[in-house]
Amino acid sequence: MTTTVAQLETRIRQRSDNEYTDGKFATSAEILSLINVSHKQLFGLLVEAGLHSVTETIYTIPVDGSLTYALPTDCYAVSGCWRLDGDQYIPLGRHDQRTFPRDTVETVAWSYRTHGLLETAVIELFPRVDSLTYKTRYVGVPADFTLTTDTIDGVIGWEEWIVLDIACKLLFKEKQWEAVDRCKSERELMTSKIQAQAWNRDLQNTGCVKDVRGSRSGNTLFDEFGYLPGGHRNGS
Repeated sequence: MTTTVAQLETRIRQRSDNEYTDGKFATSAEILSLINVSHKQLFGLLVEAGLHSVTETIYTIPVDGSLTYALPTDCYAVSGCWRLDGDQYIPLGRHDQRTFPRDTVETVAWSYRTHGLLETAVIELFPRVDSLTYKTRYVGVPADFTLTTDTIDGVIGWEEWIVLDIACKLLFKEKQWEAVDRCKSERELMTSKIQAQAWNRDLQNTGCVKDVRGSRSGNTLFDEFGYLPGGHRNGS
């Protein structure tokens, strides 16, 4: 079930005792800005826990013999890299920083790695290639909300995390310390519930590109149980 930005603002104002027009402590513009920040944080939690049916984007790598290639600036998590062979896409393996790059350009790449922050995220192919077609699939960071009619799918009510997170910030601004503590406790409880869904997956370096391709699934970000694979998270 989706929730609009307007509905989120109403719930935030109710939680932080700012719902009265003649006594608003926070403007709608400020709340919208806070919603965009908290939404991305919630998105990261949900992706790591495998709770969100996130959309994957297919990106064609413009191979030209370079060592690395820039990924789209909204890239949050990479699910894999494939080489077109005839009419089939062959999944590449992964290497890490211990694999030293070659200067020569060869016919076929057989492994890759990703590293860098969102805006500087790159994918490295090994060995270097300047022909054939290589594609990667990634999950993009959600775009900012701009309208009150924009919607969020909170996945069985997890959008309440946004409400609690922003209410904490507004109550802190008003120096309502006891209310801040109560809000924080509720938010942390919800955070724990979300993270518990991730089993023993390792959440590393928020804001860095992560490689989440599992060995059992070359065609989707999720494994056979509907969760993100947990074995390949460091992307370096």
